[in-house]
Amino acid sequence: MRLFVISFLLASLCLLPFLSEWLDFNLPLKGVLAIPYIGLDYMRIFFHELGHCVTFWLFGYPAVPTFDFEYGGGMTYPVMGRIWLVQGISFAGMAAGIYYLCRGEGVLFDNERRLLPVIVVLLTLLIIGLALTQGHNVAILFMGYGAEIFIAVFCMARAVLGLTRYGAVEKYLNMTFGLYVMAYNIVLLRSLMTSDIAQMAYGMQKGGELQGDFDQIADRLGATLQSVAGLSLGFMGLMLIGLVAFVVWWKNNEEVPA
Repeated sequence: MRLFVISFLLASLCLLPFLSEWLDFNLPLKGVLAIPYIGLDYMRIFFHELGHCVTFWLFGYPAVPTFDFEYGGGMTYPVMGRIWLVQGISFAGMAAGIYYLCRGEGVLFDNERRLLPVIVVLLTLLIIGLALTQGHNVAILFMGYGAEIFIAVFCMARAVLGLTRYGAVEKYLNMTFGLYVMAYNIVLLRSLMTSDIAQMAYGMQKGGELQGDFDQIADRLGATLQSVAGLSLGFMGLMLIGLVAFVVWWKNNEEVPA
């Protein structure tokens, strides 16, 4: 509990500069608080763009992630069109992973625990289905946000389960970063669901009109920005439920020293 409370307070302090800009209120000592905020936010942006980049490559588009120092945030650019050889290599890698896991040699799962291979097979079928339709374009757009949430959950799991390697400082940094990413996205998504001003501000980023990931997803799906934000918030909720389930499973299956 102490880990969560202290990390939550640290994450909340780091988030204040973002809140002051997004919600338009004056913040004392904003310059001081901006230092850890910028550090955490560029870590968040790094994983966001890495998520776009990996998904581009997964669906056969060579891409390069960059920071956007003109408008803030980042951008990931496909350097050329779709290359089916790259797509084929991606499929081959997934097939090799399934074969390895189904042999029962995975690190986390032995012959009596087949849940991971089943999940991987279902995920692979989903990826193949997306690859053969226009759904892969939506997946590429979504996986910037998706990568943020995956990494946040991973960091929080490492902290809770004590899997960090360099002591208490690393454990608190992991939990603080995970909570920061979650809180940042909760504020953003709730604002997009309820505030016309937030929707306008989001739509004007990158010096253009409707350039944000969620705006583009809404356009491709023929949905509203509010509904996309709501579904994204639901995805976060599912990931948090998955985190709790995994932590409980891990602790129940942890080997007790003799």
